[in-house]
Amino acid sequence: MGRKSLQGIANDLAAMTVGERLLPDLPSLAGLPDGTITVDVLNRRAQHDTAGEMELSIISNLQTWLSHQVEMLGSSLSELVRAEVELTVDTQSIPTDRKRLVHFALEARAIVATSRRAFRGSRRNAHLWHSTTRGS
Repeated sequence: MGRKSLQGIANDLAAMTVGERLLPDLPSLAGLPDGTITVDVLNRRAQHDTAGEMELSIISNLQTWLSHQVEMLGSSLSELVRAEVELTVDTQSIPTDRKRLVHFALEARAIVATSRRAFRGSRRNAHLWHSTTRGS
């Protein structure tokens, strides 16, 4: 697998983690303290730095996407030794009435590695909003 293609995958992995694919997980993230979540895409695991291991629906989406991208390069996931994203979640940067609305300021740092090289991507200043009221 080439340098440019794996670099692109690392960049896209970070961007996808802070995008609309995270929306189904916002209700559970809203109930957690701010912090860093380490997502191990290859092993389908997520670990919050204070709340511990957790389930996130985005993980299976990321792994499916990653597998497809690697296959398009003529390889398989078994050639990767690491595919992780560190997701930093901050819900305090814009004050809201958390009973109604939660603002998420997000930053993601991804690493995709083979036995020879590691590629890093990042996405900063992503913002998502979650309404905690139903209906409306």
